[in-house]
Amino acid sequence: IRALGSRIITIFGGKMGATLGYSADFVHIDSLLKRNWDSFSALRKEMDDFAPRDKSEFEEERRRQLDHYLAINPKENEEGVRKMVEQNVGFAAKPSTQFHNLFWDRFKGQYVTIVLMSSALCEAAINITLAAHFAQSGIPDVFSLIDKAEVKQKWMHGPKLISAQYSLPSGGPLYEALTKLVRQRNAFVHYKAEMSVGRMKVLSGSISERMTVEEEIVWVERFFSLPYDLCDYVRKHTAFKATLLGLMREKIPVATAHRNA
Repeated sequence: IRALGSRIITIFGGKMGATLGYSADFVHIDSLLKRNWDSFSALRKEMDDFAPRDKSEFEEERRRQLDHYLAINPKENEEGVRKMVEQNVGFAAKPSTQFHNLFWDRFKGQYVTIVLMSSALCEAAINITLAAHFAQSGIPDVFSLIDKAEVKQKWMHGPKLISAQYSLPSGGPLYEALTKLVRQRNAFVHYKAEMSVGRMKVLSGSISERMTVEEEIVWVERFFSLPYDLCDYVRKHTAFKATLLGLMREKIPVATAHRNA
């Protein structure tokens, strides 16, 4: 394989000749996903090592709030202000609140980034796999017939054009992860706000699924792994061994849920 700027040229036989060249801008997505694995791993370690501060450590915050609210509400009863401040500080000192304030924005930023990068790489992977097969077989125009298909359908049915015995089970972990990934990606990219008038919801919007942090961590790890697992699956179950040359998982481990796929 010879890398030339944003092109990779690989040598193997085919009806149209010995050399097949293809653009490889997908490597930038691949590289970004791998760089994010390092930052995600560091963030997860921080979250695993989290130890909440003792409530006594919030005394300075209590005094700051008390001075602030007494200054802007000089006519308010001091006891009432103290009670409000105590409630505020009590809430801030809760371990769940401390955890949320430290990690939630950073983790959700990672979650959104990985959903978008993984979905982009999954689509790039199947497009390159199928286009390379058709080009090698001397029928490149066939790719245009399936180009507009939904990415799940491409992964389920496209490789059957390489090996008829190929099957990606709809009840299996890879299809489950791909379905979840596409749904989450669409919720972010095609976002629609939920709307209420009074207490009545009038538009349901495109709210992404609500999960606990623990559940989302598991899914993030599956999304990291998914593009590489799908490529490995196609390599294993088709005769097209040149599938997506240049895309290797390297530091990203196989997700636990995908190991027996």
